Amino acid sequence: MAREFGKIESLKKLRQELNAKNITRFNSLSEIDYFLKNYQKEKDAAIAFQKESIKNEIEILKASIEKNKLELENLKANSTEKTSPIINYRRKEIENLRLLTERSFMHKITFGLILKFQEFRLYILRKNFQDNHLSKVWNIETQLSKDIRGMDLLLTNGSVLAFERSDSTIKKLDYIKKTVDDLYFLVSGAIGEDLVVKEISKLSDDFVLINDFSLEFNPPIFNKNENDRIYSIQVDHLLVSTKGIFILETKNWSKKSIDSLDLRSPVKQVKRTSLALYIKLNEARQTKEIRMDKHHWGDKKIPIRNVIVMINERPKEEFDFVKIKTLKELNSYINYGVENFSLSEFNMIITYLLKTQGL
Repeated sequence: MAREFGKIESLKKLRQELNAKNITRFNSLSEIDYFLKNYQKEKDAAIAFQKESIKNEIEILKASIEKNKLELENLKANSTEKTSPIINYRRKEIENLRLLTERSFMHKITFGLILKFQEFRLYILRKNFQDNHLSKVWNIETQLSKDIRGMDLLLTNGSVLAFERSDSTIKKLDYIKKTVDDLYFLVSGAIGEDLVVKEISKLSDDFVLINDFSLEFNPPIFNKNENDRIYSIQVDHLLVSTKGIFILETKNWSKKSIDSLDLRSPVKQVKRTSLALYIKLNEARQTKEIRMDKHHWGDKKIPIRNVIVMINERPKEEFDFVKIKTLKELNSYINYGVENFSLSEFNMIITYLLKTQGL
């Protein structure tokens, strides 16, 4: 497996944009791709979930209504004071005390006050019994009425309620979908670059891949071909092996994008990057940071091969100094050719390039 350094640049930008918009549900490009394919299913599932929840609520209310009806019947059946064991007990006590007070004057004096006290206690018990009974009946009837109204509402407006309850979830899904759609070029670019990385990873560990390779130049490099100055370069993927250095620029473009005159030419972009990197590497040779093996014919050059990797469509034309390859063609093209670097040269070049990236 090819050795890999650095993160995909477009993926980093995409994550920054999503985080800035408070979208944190995606941990990989495959999750974004899955969301886009299943966006409508998620919306349908949100509504279906609420419909099922409403069905469950109806069943719970039905059970509560039956339970309260039965409890109300039992309360009404046991609404008289005769059903209270403690009241019946107090009544018997009072009857016994009355019998005692009727025996003699002394008994009347002795037990009269006790009788009055017990009669007062019975009054309080009877009042509490009635109050508690009425309170229980009122509470059950209130809950019963509430449950019946609630169930009627769910039965008659269940579908509308399901849409209302899922509204916040659907709005959130719509927001995520719109955000991802607005970031189409970043998403598309990240998917393309990720596919290239996965394809390159199939190569042996003799290959070293540096993602998002970038350099800044001060003073800038003069580009006489374009009559401008190069202040910086950024490469999607820089691949190094003993067969040379490969600048890989990934384009996940449609045919419409390829034919568009508004989009910057990736060929010019790669050639510009290649020129700047070539000059930088030759500066490293002069400062002895990179030492090339001697050859009796003269100084060896550091070959740089420029490749634009097209994920979907590709132009039929050929271009000077830049190869256009599909993803399927990439690895066979990279593996083709002779060795250009010795192992020591390869190690020095890798060490230097990684050092420029702070790796």
